[in-house]
Amino acid sequence: MTTEKNEKLMEPKEEKKFFDGVFLGGLLLLAGLVFVLDSIGSLPRLGQGDAWTWLFLTAGLYGFVLIYVRSTTKLYRPATWWDYVFAGFLLLVGIGGFSGVELFWPLVILLLGMSILGENLWGKGKRQKPPPLKRSPE
Repeated sequence: MTTEKNEKLMEPKEEKKFFDGVFLGGLLLLAGLVFVLDSIGSLPRLGQGDAWTWLFLTAGLYGFVLIYVRSTTKLYRPATWWDYVFAGFLLLVGIGGFSGVELFWPLVILLLGMSILGENLWGKGKRQKPPPLKRSPE
């Protein structure tokens, strides 16, 4: 006897609300953990990094973990380019906190350039091939 699976994709708005809730809930847990570690003196000090630097770094990494889950699970639509941009921006802010401003802004410019190219080459902004030119009879 076989049973049918009633798995179906969520509506796009429901799915966005679901992942926003998962991201924000997880982010609050990460923030609490980072600030607890900072208050008891267990947060590693690297370069110019502080608790906010660690928070942005972990938020960016967490964003990429959620993107990976969306990419590998057939129940959810794949992540958009802007999901990558947002997670990348959070990650870059975290990295910039360790290295200083001199590395942060060039990385942000690179991220923006890659996101614009990616959106236009592979994303929704991808243009269809133009129709072939019709030659007029001479």
